[in-house]
Amino acid sequence: MVIGGAMAITIGSIFSLTGASLRLAYGRSDWQAAFYNAENALQWGAQLIADKGGNISGSNFYSTANGSLNLPYMASATAAGGLVGAWVSIVTNPKVGPSAYTVTAEAQYNMKMSKVQAVVTYLPASPVFDYEYFLNNWGWWWGGSITGQGSQRANWNFDFQGGPTVNGLLLASGDITSYGNPVNLTNNLPFAGLAASDAVDMVFSDVQRISLPNLTSFNLYATNALTNQYGGIWVGTNQVVPGVWTNAAQPGLYLTQSNGAPIIVSNTVVIPGDVVIQGKITGQGTIYVGGNLYVAGNITYANGPDFSVNPETEEPTARDQWVLANTGKDLVAFAVRGSVVGGDVTSGDWNYYCYTGMGGNSWGMEYCGDERTLGADGIPHTADDNIPYQATNGWSNASQYVDAQGMTTAFDADGDGFIRGPYNYNTDFNMTSLRASLISGYPVDTNKVPLPYSQMASANIGLVEGVYYCNHGFPMLVGANQSSMTFHGTVVSRDEAIVSYAPISFVYDPRVNSRYCNDPNRYIDLSLPYSPISLGVNQFQELPPDPAPIL
Repeated sequence: MVIGGAMAITIGSIFSLTGASLRLAYGRSDWQAAFYNAENALQWGAQLIADKGGNISGSNFYSTANGSLNLPYMASATAAGGLVGAWVSIVTNPKVGPSAYTVTAEAQYNMKMSKVQAVVTYLPASPVFDYEYFLNNWGWWWGGSITGQGSQRANWNFDFQGGPTVNGLLLASGDITSYGNPVNLTNNLPFAGLAASDAVDMVFSDVQRISLPNLTSFNLYATNALTNQYGGIWVGTNQVVPGVWTNAAQPGLYLTQSNGAPIIVSNTVVIPGDVVIQGKITGQGTIYVGGNLYVAGNITYANGPDFSVNPETEEPTARDQWVLANTGKDLVAFAVRGSVVGGDVTSGDWNYYCYTGMGGNSWGMEYCGDERTLGADGIPHTADDNIPYQATNGWSNASQYVDAQGMTTAFDADGDGFIRGPYNYNTDFNMTSLRASLISGYPVDTNKVPLPYSQMASANIGLVEGVYYCNHGFPMLVGANQSSMTFHGTVVSRDEAIVSYAPISFVYDPRVNSRYCNDPNRYIDLSLPYSPISLGVNQFQELPPDPAPIL
């Protein structure tokens, strides 16, 4: 009897333990189902923002109970039992930015509930602005007098010669090379600085490519410019551009300070033609340029941050304090559909160094930009690997390069919707009399004939401040008669040929880094060129579920 009683107690305990284990297993399964349904509801809400083009205001609530959250599988799962229901809330989040939203979702499966939340941005700024120097092609730093104070990245190989200094992250979608040969990242590095002392944590090859923003259309940026009553450009008290420049006869604009008064930039400004600029600038905003941006001389902030300490190379706490202390200082960006051209583009030296690459060394603008056969660019299925690339109907002239099977070796690498050949000096860069005549405010003689560009521009450039982005080339001849040549901000382009007579430094301005995009105390909305990806997730977290069941 004693043995039988003990066995009965033992068997009962086993059954009880088995039942508890089964309940726990079912509970875990139900919680996972609730989490996945909540996550799907959140994704549905985020996609709704994209589908409506960001045209969502105030607070919005959708649920399976009232039929507004109409994912078909949820209706089937609810009818079959198990899924009790789900809801999603979309609320504008102006603290993060004008196109930011907080999306919250919750789901109940049997008796288990899960709640998740994300902060998303519609058309977020492209991540290319996280780098002081970003090339959508081969990156090349040739010369020991080049210094990078921040992170740099290339969408293919990054080549080094002469031992430049890299004080920040170094990333390449291809290889890190020296004189065209891949290097061993553990020893004999072709550069110096912080990246060389900690290559394991700071130097990376074969990273994912980042697509450049597409500036084919300025419609969205023009809308932003026209809807902001405080947007525009002033010189002193004279407003030159009220948001969008609309002079059809002269779509370009000549900008320089006047009698000591700096060029004031506020919010988003759109200029459809070429822009020539030099002198002091102040304010916060982005100038969208439909043609080329001609940097004729120094561009310096009137009320800029103190760059005597390179912020991006400081410890994270000190860097963040620098950003917080300088959120109200000058920060001007230039988003250029064409190219950024620095120095006197009409000079023989500019042509020799920047365009022909010292007379034909294959690195000048004359040899870059040909999208018909791109060479070893790291883009799959283009001419370098002899595998045809599937043609894209969006390219306006793709039919010229498509074979009978609908394949081509061309690729629209800069994302402007057009397969382009090599750069042409006269049509792409040179400041001809005709080009100058289309620029309002360009200096003229007594007969109203545009003056030679050499009277306005030179290579005597020692400081350029601001964020500079362009879809195409970035040729500059600078640093003449200077002890140093410094960029304070960011340089982003497809192709680059910056030639400096003086030692050159790129110093990153971390105020435009995406790490601050969800911090209202540090985030500065410049309306930078948006990413090709329509939605960006700034933050994701799981929240304690609501105690009441979903009705």
